[in-house]
Amino acid sequence: MRFIVGILLAVLSVNVMSLDGRTEFKGVANLYARMLVSEDAETIKTGAKSIYKDSLVDEELFDLTAEILHENFADEGLRASRTDLIAWLAKVLGQSGNARYKSTITILVDSGDKKLMKYGQNALVQLRKGASASEFVVSDGVLNQMKKKYRQALAPSTSDKKSFLTINVDDSLTAIIERVGMPDELWSQDGHTVHARHFRATFSGLVLAYNNFGLVYLHHSQGSWLVSAVSNVYMLMGKDVDDDTLNVATSILGNGWKETMLLLNTKAASGKQYDERVYDIATERLYRSMDSQAAFEIKMFTYLAKFIGVGGNPKYINALEDIAKNSDSRHIRKHAKKAAKALSEVANQDKPVTQYVPGSIDIGKY
Repeated sequence: MRFIVGILLAVLSVNVMSLDGRTEFKGVANLYARMLVSEDAETIKTGAKSIYKDSLVDEELFDLTAEILHENFADEGLRASRTDLIAWLAKVLGQSGNARYKSTITILVDSGDKKLMKYGQNALVQLRKGASASEFVVSDGVLNQMKKKYRQALAPSTSDKKSFLTINVDDSLTAIIERVGMPDELWSQDGHTVHARHFRATFSGLVLAYNNFGLVYLHHSQGSWLVSAVSNVYMLMGKDVDDDTLNVATSILGNGWKETMLLLNTKAASGKQYDERVYDIATERLYRSMDSQAAFEIKMFTYLAKFIGVGGNPKYINALEDIAKNSDSRHIRKHAKKAAKALSEVANQDKPVTQYVPGSIDIGKY
């Protein structure tokens, strides 16, 4: 089964010739190439792990791996802090089975570092016996060229937000790239709690950022990357939103009821005024969920009503009054009524405000 998965991924990673005579990666291989040329060590390591665990077969990708290994090994400062990263790069080259990388692996065997020697020896055993017809030779010029090429942001291949909103938990990385295109940015992140559509309590792995859409969080399972959670906050807020606002908006969009409740309580108590779009998201979320029956969700939504009420924007009075009148939850009705009253007290009767109409924004499925 693992062999079949490897073959399928290799097919999805077919390369095409570029103008300089070298190949240009496609599909998941393109994504992994971009990870290998990252300036962040954890992202490089995640890229190496991905190539290894997906069993990709691509000599150009192995050449890039060898280039990155040489770069990190040659710098003594990097070598000391990136031993684990270098070991993973060696595992990738060992799995290639290609004697082309014998000299690269040999520098680890001769390094004197116990860990690098161990992984170097393991990798060397995997390489085919005999000399390679084309021994790999490191080249700074080639590495710099590849870094420049694959660090360039590639815009998503679609401008259709509906495609992004169809991403679901357990969709594969390959499916995401085929559907939405390459991400504008990517990074590795461990031990992170996600507050997003399709909430998952903890997340460890890869994050794809689409500047016009949002974030896709993935974890590696059984030989492939699978979606853990999706946030469409960029679609609603814009890419240039500050971190605090992004955190609040993303939490409101998520189902992490306890964390969101605590965050909203803190923000409401601080009296900070947020971008109007945050309150649009909050009101839409509350309106859609006003008939919630789950006790923990009801409690979170009462804090959400309070957050809207202290925001000071009378734009949401009608929506809150509607919730206060029609919600199936007594607690939500009570707090929506309080929030509407608080906004009515600060409203300027001489300046009519255009009221928020529920359904005006698309916050996705919950």
